[in-house]
Amino acid sequence: MQSEVIVLFEALTGQAWDPSNNLYGLMYTRAGAARIRAEEVRLDHRLLMGTPKWSEPERDDTRMRALPEHMEEAVKRVSRAVW
Repeated sequence: MQSEVIVLFEALTGQAWDPSNNLYGLMYTRAGAARIRAEEVRLDHRLLMGTPKWSEPERDDTRMRALPEHMEEAVKRVSRAVW
């Protein structure tokens, strides 16, 4: 049964059956599948998948986050600068 469906697909599309070109429920040409795979590494997709670590403190997991007193001091500085 499966082999018959593959033969039917190849006859209708004129392309050889390649399961690696099946992406997200659709069959693509080799070039089309490669383009979609290349889009998966776009910057906007990486940003949506997780927060990038831009600065050195963010990259180092051994460094601590800001403490409450650091945050309070930052708020005071901003409020003094604005007013």
